Amino acid sequence: MPAYSLAAQHARKHIVKKFDFTSRAAGLTAVTGQTVKGLRKDMSVLVWAPALNADLYVLSCKVTAADTVDLVFYNSTGGGIDPGNIDYHFLAL
Repeated sequence: MPAYSLAAQHARKHIVKKFDFTSRAAGLTAVTGQTVKGLRKDMSVLVWAPALNADLYVLSCKVTAADTVDLVFYNSTGGGIDPGNIDYHFLAL
């Protein structure tokens, strides 16, 4: 059983939201604030994107205010990556 399935059994909420982020520059870390309805500041959140480009990583996700998260991305390649319009899964614990 995948680890996220086990966590989902104990989650308060599972939210799927589609984002279309701009290109991420080579070798850089970038913080992006996004609206995700249903999250509260007292929640811990796991995030994953099954279709995320290889070598582009979501390093962290923090609820900064009600319905708002900061996602930290890292592009480990030598060129820019445009992740496109894909689903991100948020699991609130």
